[in-house]
Amino acid sequence: MANGKNPFLNLPQSLRRVTSGSAFIPEIDGLRFLAIFPVILQHFSERISRKGPTPTGFNGLLVRVLSNGHIGVLIFFFISGFILTLPFGKQKLLNAPRVSISKYYLRRLTRLEPPYLVCMTLFLFLLVGVYHQKFGELFPHYLASCFYLHRLIYGNWSPINPLAWTLEVEVQFYVFAPLLTLFYFSFAKIRRRAVLIGLILAKLIIANTTPFFTSFSLTLPYYIEYFMLGILFADLYLSEWKDGVSKQRKFDFIAIISIIVLFSSWTWEQNVLLKLIFATSLFLTVYSCFRSVTVNHFFRNNWITALGGMCYTIYLLHLGLAEFIVGKFSHFILLTPWFVTNYIIGLILILPILFVVCVLFFLGIEKPCMDPKWPSKLRTQIASFLRMT
Repeated sequence: MANGKNPFLNLPQSLRRVTSGSAFIPEIDGLRFLAIFPVILQHFSERISRKGPTPTGFNGLLVRVLSNGHIGVLIFFFISGFILTLPFGKQKLLNAPRVSISKYYLRRLTRLEPPYLVCMTLFLFLLVGVYHQKFGELFPHYLASCFYLHRLIYGNWSPINPLAWTLEVEVQFYVFAPLLTLFYFSFAKIRRRAVLIGLILAKLIIANTTPFFTSFSLTLPYYIEYFMLGILFADLYLSEWKDGVSKQRKFDFIAIISIIVLFSSWTWEQNVLLKLIFATSLFLTVYSCFRSVTVNHFFRNNWITALGGMCYTIYLLHLGLAEFIVGKFSHFILLTPWFVTNYIIGLILILPILFVVCVLFFLGIEKPCMDPKWPSKLRTQIASFLRMT
């Protein structure tokens, strides 16, 4: 069958995200893949290791390695800092049309809220109907989560979907991004970059030598340096790469080393040096992704960018799906006393199911919301339907 007539081969194009206000940047969706994949691996690992025998030796080491999948969330924070900075940076540096703040907030709302509400509502009824939890106890948590206030009200992650805490952090950044970025680009290049790097260093030092930021856990101040790194990269992208990105083979080596360091240097302990190494490797990973040759080609691959472009849908659904499948069908997964074998069996079972479910959700729910005109189109369709009836 010719490629043009094969629906599977054309699927990546169908799954490509719809952008508004800026050109499609394939490397960013490739980096979204780098962010979402280790998150999936970690959460599947946690559920399989809890159900089976306690992993020891090599199996225990593998579980510890996979537990660093949360680093993908920090990559997402970097990407958000970059993406949300671009339109305001273009306004200041490239004389692009002025960004409407009201349209900016409305776009965030109409783009992200419907898939989120559908997912949270689905999980609420699954917890009540399948897991027999009490609706009255869950509903307040559901409401707090829907308004991105669960951490601020309850001080912990949501029982509806624990991963929603990261979206609360993202929303907090969305609120302040216009003010932060417009203020940032109001200064000369050298000064603004020096100040931003100084703020990042100050945050790393204070957070890793004092308990000051401990009380801000799961909120924007606790993770602000990753968004600031994204702002810094957006500045470089707009200022230095206006005429295109020069690619060199040496950045393939830098990219690979940076990714290895990124996923091996993280520590939950207070350690200024390791956190500085981690932040540097994160910046170099993104930078070299753009400037490399082979690595850049990988991150621009149609399938990689398609899966990365679906990251919001995958992020919303994967944990609940993993919990359900491992919980209800563990007898098909936990077939051996070895974690690594059970884990591979589980991935073979779970990943295709996750892919199908996420494709359907993405095409049916998320992608339509990428059209900034979908609310007006929906009103027109409803009005037309009412006239016909």
